[in-house]
Amino acid sequence: MKTFDELKKEMELSIEELINAILVHIPETIQKKYAEDLLEDLQNEFYTVVVLGEFKRGKSTFVNSLLGENLLPVDVTPTTATINAMLWSDERYMAVYNTDGTVEELELNNQYLNKYVAGTEFDPNTIQYIKVGIPADILKNKVVLVDTPGVDDLNEQRVDVTYKFIPRADAVLFLLDATSPVRRTEKEFIEDNLLSKGIDKIIFIANFLDQVDEEELEDVVGDISVRLKNALGGKDVKLFGISARQALDARINGDEVLLEQSGLLEVENAMTKLIEGGSQTEDKISRYKKRFIMILNASEREIKALIQIESSSVEELQYGLESISKMIREEERRKEALGEYVRKQEYEMLAIVRKSVNYFGEHLRNDLKEMVEDFKGADFSQFIEKQIPRMIKRSINRWTEQNLGGISKMLQMMENELALGLSKHFNTAFANFNVDIGLIDIDNTNLYAFNIKAEDISSTPIKAGLIAASTAGVIALIAGPIVLPFVGFAGYPYIAKKMVEGKLAGAKAKLLPELNIAIDNVVESFSSGLDSIVLNKTYEIKYGCNTTYDKLIKSKLLVIKREIKEKQKLSNNSKERINVFNKSIDDISKFRSSMDEGGM
Repeated sequence: MKTFDELKKEMELSIEELINAILVHIPETIQKKYAEDLLEDLQNEFYTVVVLGEFKRGKSTFVNSLLGENLLPVDVTPTTATINAMLWSDERYMAVYNTDGTVEELELNNQYLNKYVAGTEFDPNTIQYIKVGIPADILKNKVVLVDTPGVDDLNEQRVDVTYKFIPRADAVLFLLDATSPVRRTEKEFIEDNLLSKGIDKIIFIANFLDQVDEEELEDVVGDISVRLKNALGGKDVKLFGISARQALDARINGDEVLLEQSGLLEVENAMTKLIEGGSQTEDKISRYKKRFIMILNASEREIKALIQIESSSVEELQYGLESISKMIREEERRKEALGEYVRKQEYEMLAIVRKSVNYFGEHLRNDLKEMVEDFKGADFSQFIEKQIPRMIKRSINRWTEQNLGGISKMLQMMENELALGLSKHFNTAFANFNVDIGLIDIDNTNLYAFNIKAEDISSTPIKAGLIAASTAGVIALIAGPIVLPFVGFAGYPYIAKKMVEGKLAGAKAKLLPELNIAIDNVVESFSSGLDSIVLNKTYEIKYGCNTTYDKLIKSKLLVIKREIKEKQKLSNNSKERINVFNKSIDDISKFRSSMDEGGM
């Protein structure tokens, strides 16, 4: 079985040949742009490894050990306040990507990195992430290593940044403390934010083994593994014990014995296997394969149409030219009809989504009411600030998982209908025009060359699931800010006072109406965000279909005009061009076969 890198390289070479040796024969074909985009995506493909864990777990020291130098700031307090993405570069540099779109390029050193740690004067809300270019061996082969703020950091912005970055990971390295039990908050984070995205891409690392007695090492790692497995419902886990400090010292001093003892080499080997065999990598292979095959199929259809056009007479070509030109003159009317159809589809989709969200809101309200009424603990403040927001976030995540596929399917169905409608419009109008002018002595086989298919217009096969992926990302952005702790309740001081007095019933009575108001705000914000997603996606689909349709027509016009010109010059090149086209079709068939044989 070939590796992803080998399959990717083979596909890159095939795409380059498709662009340079085949698509050059199809004037203005949109498949050239699709192929160039696919080639660029392949060439810029990175493996993203995200380092996660609660604060004081030694994440930055661990990352430094992988890099082989003491680069990232470390401290006993929460230090990392931004996303720090390390990638290979011959030249050392750092670039600060700000939320306003500006980029500040700086010299890479500890002095500049220390400006962006927790507790300094900079505002983390102004930073998207920091990119660090460094020639470290671990970053070769397009690996990006990401250091993150602690997942239990009390700074809400830093936590939010970390949560939003997780879906991009090809592999996750989750650091634990070998000297303490697996915490409830760690278990809940793993369940809520990692398991739903695939346990097969997670490596658990128990740090600080240098603080454990040597004779107890094996028992400690085994005990953590059992506790972790039990905490995760019996799921098998990959757990490695390490000393990040020893690993860093070993890398800096070139101490191979200490490096072996530190446990870092085992982690690096596991990283390599996980990246090459994880579900994210398999998804990428499948997605690239699907995109390439769709481009090959569309290119083949266009070339077959060219062969038929080459076989047409000047009279047939002139009729085709007049028919297409007439349709172009009537484009405004067609676009108005298409816009009206999209508006109707938007209305229906919004109604379905809003109904589902309202139903979700009522269930959420009832569930939270039961939680409040059943609460019998001592720390009601912690219940309000932690447990309620966590329950809301889990509910939103569940709704998203259950309904995202339906939203994506509605959007894809709309795009398919638009593409089908546009192709039928073109083909019917073309046929009607030929009947109107009395075109009866023309070979219908050749006329078929002027037709277009829905697959040539729809970009859904090319995107291959990107609608769902982008929608999930936007929903994640919506869910973040609307589940902040409820300490902003107007009645919170009263609730706190009642708790001090030991009057739980009074605190509950005050909380429930406040909670209803908060739930209304949550549902309204969530519904508005989903409305924006649907409207933005329908606009993208309408614009994409229109643009592709226009390019297809212009491409046909160019082909017909060129062929008329050649035939009027009594050119004898038609046979040669048909031979070239037939060879191109054979090459496309070989490309398709190689995809299957490669196991992609």
